[in-house]
Amino acid sequence: RHRFDFFQWQCGDLLREQRGMVVVPDEAALAREVVQLLQQPEEARVMGERARQVVAGNQGATERLSALILDPIK
Repeated sequence: RHRFDFFQWQCGDLLREQRGMVVVPDEAALAREVVQLLQQPEEARVMGERARQVVAGNQGATERLSALILDPIK
């Protein structure tokens, strides 16, 4: 059973936009990407750092969104 998760989708978009992740169409492309990153550790490190920055920049997003929704109701 698949459940659409807006926050997961949005996070994936942010990671792709900031080049903190790569989306591949199939297993063969995944294998090529892994090999490429293993052969280019500096690029892998930079991609990981970009991803870390996206995550750090969005910490607390759920609480902020909840406050926007719930505060007017209180």
